[in-house]
Amino acid sequence: MDYAMPHVNGAEAARHIWERHRIPVVMISGYADTDAVQASGEAGAIGYLIKPVGATDLGPAIEIAIQRARDLREARAKADDLEIQLRDRKLIERAKGVIMQRQHVTEEAAYRTLQRESRNQRRRMADLAQSVLSAQEILA
Repeated sequence: MDYAMPHVNGAEAARHIWERHRIPVVMISGYADTDAVQASGEAGAIGYLIKPVGATDLGPAIEIAIQRARDLREARAKADDLEIQLRDRKLIERAKGVIMQRQHVTEEAAYRTLQRESRNQRRRMADLAQSVLSAQEILA
């Protein structure tokens, strides 16, 4: 994408494309100034080439941009999964605390109770933990 376009700044167009569609953008510009390069990078451009650009330059830049976009998507998915795992772990820990307090059992016994009930009810442990916490709020 050209940095200098008639109706829209290339960096802003790159930001829009990346935020809405997660499509990598390689900027092509006649401007090598630091501000244009920085604005493009901040907008999400994955590459920046200076005109004139030949096929031997553009092909590899596009291939690298596609790979970087794939890497970013995978990293985002992994971060999202880790966030869910952490949230679930926190729920389970809090639910264990409730069970320990109400049943006067050890942490291990509370965990086993959650495991057993999770299997018996065919529910995820985090979902069961949320139910335990909700019940605690009602009973408190």
